[in-house]
Amino acid sequence: MRNSVKGMVLAALLSGSVCTGAYGDVGLVGDACEAGWNRDIPELFDDAGNGMWTWEGFLSGGKEFKFIGNVGTWDAWVPENAGTVVSGSCVHKLNYYTAKNGVADNKFRLAADAYVRITVNVNEHTARFEYPYFYLCGTATRNGWDNANAEPVFGMEWTGMLYGSADEVRDFKILQLRGKWTPCWNAAASNEELTDGDHVIRYNTGNNGVSDHKFRVTASGLYTLKITFSESGDRLSVSRAAAPDLRGAFRANPGLMMVAYDHNASQAWFGRIPQQLYIGTGASGSKELPRIGEGDFEGEVQLEPGRYHLSGNLRDWSAGCFSPVGDVPLNGGSTEAIVPYDNDGGYFVVAQEGRYFIKAHLANASEWGGVLYPGTPSVSGVLEQTDGIDAVGTDADGHNATVSAANGVITVTGHGNAPVAVYNIAGVKLGSTPQTRVAPGVYIVAVGDKLTKIAVK
Repeated sequence: MRNSVKGMVLAALLSGSVCTGAYGDVGLVGDACEAGWNRDIPELFDDAGNGMWTWEGFLSGGKEFKFIGNVGTWDAWVPENAGTVVSGSCVHKLNYYTAKNGVADNKFRLAADAYVRITVNVNEHTARFEYPYFYLCGTATRNGWDNANAEPVFGMEWTGMLYGSADEVRDFKILQLRGKWTPCWNAAASNEELTDGDHVIRYNTGNNGVSDHKFRVTASGLYTLKITFSESGDRLSVSRAAAPDLRGAFRANPGLMMVAYDHNASQAWFGRIPQQLYIGTGASGSKELPRIGEGDFEGEVQLEPGRYHLSGNLRDWSAGCFSPVGDVPLNGGSTEAIVPYDNDGGYFVVAQEGRYFIKAHLANASEWGGVLYPGTPSVSGVLEQTDGIDAVGTDADGHNATVSAANGVITVTGHGNAPVAVYNIAGVKLGSTPQTRVAPGVYIVAVGDKLTKIAVK
């Protein structure tokens, strides 16, 4: 039976039916956004891969919006409940609405005007709303002293470009609200230079006597800023990455390379396409994916719950890493936002122990008009068999049968009128009821004419 299941999995991957592309792109429409109720030109979400779509921007409070699931139609991802109001960082369950499926055409509203980041997961039918913790504003940032377009920071730590000068004043402060100068956090001293290490910051309500001091940036670069609030005093921890030397040309040994550009950090990351590829949390205990071609790897591996990277270098795991741009589940779809680094990148998340069939295409290409064009790197994973549970198909009565094992008992559910039998690996029949107590080991379970193998611990 496992061979037949594997064959179906492979066929589904090749045809693309495992992915959620049947819904099409995800787009934002409604009175709350600039697109209005234009189903033909919505504000499109970015495809983060594996059924996850992200959008970031300003929404008007008190006005309705929803997420188009197929551009040009009113099919949409909508909240489960009518009149759903979003007032802070949260997750809401979604239904998929069409004109004929009986789902209510509900809408979202924000409680107030806000800049938000929204992640729609079409696999789990959820929408995650995230509000910025604070904003950076000043001539050291991309948008200058325009507080209506201050740089949003999601979380207590931010990594990005700050622009400095030794000759002219380039400075910034930290706003609590976009579009408002106070409350904010100021430097402790006037024109305090932003250097590596910890800096005291003062919370300024606008009427508590705190001076409106700014941090001065004297050198452009990639900075990491982290805010810590405590009774002993609020602090801003600063670290600046070493500046790259861009004199001359880029040089590399011959071979395929992957390049990713980080817009926020204004940096390019280069990674050589490896000859071997491993999945793991580090070099120790990692598992190799067989190589089937230049930049192509695929195979089955047993994985436990955890957060994984791919790497082509066991001697320097981080230097050879390939990561998604954000955390994505490994099971159930294709992730195309793959980057050749692990710093600030995400993980392939495994939620359930089992055997996974993984395909990594790091050097996709297509030929057109006699020219070879690079394609988008992708990684896909399918959970083929879990540890202790296996779906065995559908019997003649249309029941979906599932076999599970727990506490030394093999249990069959959803089998309808189909006969059940449990055998050891020697072929000896041990039971013919929906529940059979067995010793630890490997067993064959027959449900009707379907067979499955299950391990009992």
